[in-house]
Amino acid sequence: MKNQMKWAFFSLFLLIEVFLYILILSNLILPTNISCYLSICFCLLFIILNYEKSIRWFLLFFAMIFTLIADTFLVLLNVSFQELAICSFSIVQILYAIKIANDINNKKINIISIIVRFLLVVFLYILTFLILKIEFSFLIFISLFYFVNLFFNFVFACFKFKNNILFCVGLFLFILCDVVIGLQFVCDIFALSTEHWLYQIVFQPFNLAWLFYLPSQVLISLSANFNQVVKRI
Repeated sequence: MKNQMKWAFFSLFLLIEVFLYILILSNLILPTNISCYLSICFCLLFIILNYEKSIRWFLLFFAMIFTLIADTFLVLLNVSFQELAICSFSIVQILYAIKIANDINNKKINIISIIVRFLLVVFLYILTFLILKIEFSFLIFISLFYFVNLFFNFVFACFKFKNNILFCVGLFLFILCDVVIGLQFVCDIFALSTEHWLYQIVFQPFNLAWLFYLPSQVLISLSANFNQVVKRI
């Protein structure tokens, strides 16, 4: 019965998220922002109800808390709080980086990870502010820091891909979500017309960013202790 209840709980979580996913993409019943926010709340609830005493669980738990905080600013309180949202997402990536370092458990690789992150962030700052002549802003500063860490979190997580399949795929979908948002930002910066091919790709009738974002958060939530649960079952 215990094993059946575990599978039922996993199935219920996935059914709820699939239902909300359909609502988000179709914009039916609930306002999209409500459906989006509820889906992340259920991810956090899922992690809480699957508590286990491990570093992996605690890091993913706090990462999901900051994910929810970020979505509170972006989804519920609109883009006026974009800087605070990216700061919160940056904390999420720092927590992921700590988790990945703990999973790899190799001092040399972890030192390389820190060095390449630092060098790429510095390079992008120089490229952005000196070569591209883009006006300095805290949003650009923190966004570059965030995306570099997200990218390298995915790269270094793949070192333990077999033990982190759900987490790695979740990070990859996370990157695709941010690529969509970045391209939408490019369309706005360069004032591309609605007939431009790039505009037509990134601005769909449905929420293209959340097409990738919600599955990423669901997979990351499942990765908190999915392997351990499956072994016990």
